[in-house]
Amino acid sequence: MELFWIIFIFFLGLAILIKGADVFVDGSAGIARRLKISDFFIGITLVAIGTSLPELIVSLFAGFSNSGELVIGNIVGSNIANIALVLGISGIIKSIKIQPASLIKREIPFIILSGIVLFILGFDQIFQNHHVTFNRLSMGDGLILLAFFVIFLVYIFGNFKSSQVMEAEIEEKEKTYSKETILQLTTKIAGGLLAVIGGGKLVVDNAISLAGLLGISQSAIGLTIVAMGTSLPEAVTTIMAIRKNKTEIAIGNIIGSNTMNIFFILGIIATLTPLELSPTMMMDITTMIAISILLFIIGYVRKEIDRFSGIILFSSYIIYLLFISLREIQM
Repeated sequence: MELFWIIFIFFLGLAILIKGADVFVDGSAGIARRLKISDFFIGITLVAIGTSLPELIVSLFAGFSNSGELVIGNIVGSNIANIALVLGISGIIKSIKIQPASLIKREIPFIILSGIVLFILGFDQIFQNHHVTFNRLSMGDGLILLAFFVIFLVYIFGNFKSSQVMEAEIEEKEKTYSKETILQLTTKIAGGLLAVIGGGKLVVDNAISLAGLLGISQSAIGLTIVAMGTSLPEAVTTIMAIRKNKTEIAIGNIIGSNTMNIFFILGIIATLTPLELSPTMMMDITTMIAISILLFIIGYVRKEIDRFSGIILFSSYIIYLLFISLREIQM
């Protein structure tokens, strides 16, 4: 009975968390429009951060609960799920043109770069002297990640096409914003923020309890259930964009979210509190980099994520889940 309630409250918290993030973004974007802030600024900040808000809140709570494995597992698992699961299933449903061409040569490599930087900074036993007995993201590592995030932002701000991608998503709700008062929009922001914080706390507390009760590692919980749950905003945004033939939003959303997850979210958490990386996490980060490279190869060779490419991506995710399951059994 205890297991039932832990699982129930976990998913309840996840639902509150995701809905809260959506309401928070709606209210913030509405206020921004009333203040005549540009569509580009709204998109590059609110839309991008909004879909990564669940990962950020869950990671913050987990970090301050000394659950570093859950933090890393959530971020790495979300990035793998965003590409292999979300884009994989989306490609199976409907082919996604990878456009503009710069996405393949410039933006997608940012995802690969973020994974490589995380690998180098995180595994001190490989890249420092052999007397180091730990793998850790320290405050210095966090600041380096945040510096890369600033570079990413500078690049995005200089890319006009990216602004068009983000504006398209905001325009879908413009009519709704115009009907709401400042008080209503402010209430949305406050309510959404409270829901995100409350939902995030429920998710983290019950994820830790679930791992302990089932006798499995927190990293495994983070890499699977928590990661898939916090990837739902990206999944919904991507699927809706594909249905409306806005493929630039579909791909751009995943690229922005994955890059932000590592450079911004892990950068903030590591700066505030050190994060320990278990030896098993090396394989997970390597898998994340490999999946990112696979996306680059698909884009470079096929120029789209068609049904065949979608099956390859989705199959790789299933294989990865089986690998995690076998690893947990052996542990």
